[in-house]
Amino acid sequence: MNMSAEQRKIYMFKYRNSEKGKEARRKYKNSVKGRKAKFKYNHSERGRKATLKYYHSEKGIKKRLEYENSERGRETRLKYYRSEQRREVRLKYENSERGYFIKMWHDMKKSKHGNEFKNYEEFFQCWIDQQKIYGTKCPYTGVEMTRIALGNKRGSQVRINTNISKDRIKSNFPYSKKNLMFVTWKINLEKGAITTKTAESFLKFERERFGTHEVE
Repeated sequence: MNMSAEQRKIYMFKYRNSEKGKEARRKYKNSVKGRKAKFKYNHSERGRKATLKYYHSEKGIKKRLEYENSERGRETRLKYYRSEQRREVRLKYENSERGYFIKMWHDMKKSKHGNEFKNYEEFFQCWIDQQKIYGTKCPYTGVEMTRIALGNKRGSQVRINTNISKDRIKSNFPYSKKNLMFVTWKINLEKGAITTKTAESFLKFERERFGTHEVE
């Protein structure tokens, strides 16, 4: 029996919504052929655009929120947060330049010593400017600085002596473009038991930026 385009459209609609049609669709989706077709589509330009469009649509947002607030969604999220995979993803990001300095910026915003930077971009510009003069070496000691993010089981950072840390040249002043240097963790921690050589380096930068090295 020959069907017109309109009749075929109606027939296919009824079939897709019938129990038989739904079962056939489920069977195909779970087959090797169906999974391959889905993978190919999802990674195509058309598939990515469709996914992004749905993700930001009202229906997509509603569906996502329903899942996130469901018991299953909460269990999945909790399981992921405690997983080794999540830890590896977090450490990979924190070992990147942006991830490392973003974390440093957030820590600095909460500092009791005060912060005069308007935003992250202004803060990060100090690192860019410092590299033009000293490269990635510590200005106080000449040691090559690193950014190795290592987290313990509780998620806290393990301090590495050569890692980049933020230092205030004048310890009684807040963080600012004028009062910020990026130095190694080791030298930053040693400021409580400072050596003559290191003290001379501090005084040099204080004279250059503040015109004085008087003790306050």
